[in-house]
Amino acid sequence: MVKLLNPWVEPSKNGKFRYRAKFKNPLTLKYQTVNVTIPKNTPQARRKGLAELQKKADKKAQENKYSKITLGALRDKYLKWLDGRQVPYNTYQRNKFQTGLFINDLGEDVIASKITTIMLNRYFNEMLNKKAPKKSKKKFYYSNESIIGRRACIKNMYQFGVNFGFVKENPVLQVAVSTRNENYKKANRLKYKFLTDEEYHILIKACEKKKRYDLRDLIIWLYNTGMRINEAVALRPSDVYQDKNDGYWYCKVTGSLIRKKNVPLNKRFEKSDSAKTFAGNRDVLLSKGLVRIYKRHKDNLCDYPVSGSRAILFLNEFGDTKTTIDASTFDQFLQRCEEKYHIKKHLTSHIFRHSHISNLLSEDVDLKTVMVRVGHVDASMILDIYAHVTKEQRDNLAKVIGA
Repeated sequence: MVKLLNPWVEPSKNGKFRYRAKFKNPLTLKYQTVNVTIPKNTPQARRKGLAELQKKADKKAQENKYSKITLGALRDKYLKWLDGRQVPYNTYQRNKFQTGLFINDLGEDVIASKITTIMLNRYFNEMLNKKAPKKSKKKFYYSNESIIGRRACIKNMYQFGVNFGFVKENPVLQVAVSTRNENYKKANRLKYKFLTDEEYHILIKACEKKKRYDLRDLIIWLYNTGMRINEAVALRPSDVYQDKNDGYWYCKVTGSLIRKKNVPLNKRFEKSDSAKTFAGNRDVLLSKGLVRIYKRHKDNLCDYPVSGSRAILFLNEFGDTKTTIDASTFDQFLQRCEEKYHIKKHLTSHIFRHSHISNLLSEDVDLKTVMVRVGHVDASMILDIYAHVTKEQRDNLAKVIGA
């Protein structure tokens, strides 16, 4: 309840009276005026009028509380709050990027509380139907994943607004995001998600032909551990150890490489405090071949420190400056190989992880062991994505059923 300041009465031309009062809005800290009409200037009429003034002032303060903040201001407050929570760098950047695109489309000065569920349904429907440029291989500009990802970031921004009193409700909660039937796309991705032995060795030879032994060793490491690219390029020599009890060599995964934007080179790279997921913090058993790679690289020193340490296992050794290997640059190298050697698959660093899991399952390694090795917490994810039928398994089935 706001405090009314010195109510006063003014006569009206129609013979009645205007009862007025000022109050200080608790959100804007500015003074505002409310008024009501009373029939007579008597104590009884003023008492009734005062109650009406109080209701009006309270309502106005509440309306101001939920109506004045713009989308741009809400986004800025949300990002500041996210930064204060010390969420992973990539999580912060994803929310900044997606909410930024949303606000660019609608306008920074739009009042946040004026955005309705119907407006958002139309907005996402337009995203769904936007055609890709004619030169693009894609039919549509946005994938289902892109639309769902943007919705999630906008929903989180509005939920922050609700939780801290900047908006009254979250209009995204009731948004019904339609999606295209992309089963054909999923089936196609599944088919081309894994490398054959021949394709794997083509990439190894391509690295050797270019004398990129740094990339060759990284590919071998990824293919034989199933590690994510940013887990591997964040490794320090001290993360590899030999167990005193069983004598095996292990690699301790405790974080991922973060590459910050618009900062000096000596502060650009950091290692996160944890892996991508809780299950991602793990010890990966190494083959003898991987131990040899570790010994070749264990004395590497990066010209630019990563979280204060220059000791990094895998470095970009191309050129005069030794830096960490950038995931996007590595993907570009793979895609040049894809085109040059006519590999009919979309090559990214993640294909080595998929291939490793597929190879383990093909060799009848039990599901729990695979999950622990690659840092998956959900078995269904592995089964849905990786449990395809290899040629050898089809041939075996053919023998069993007498095909």
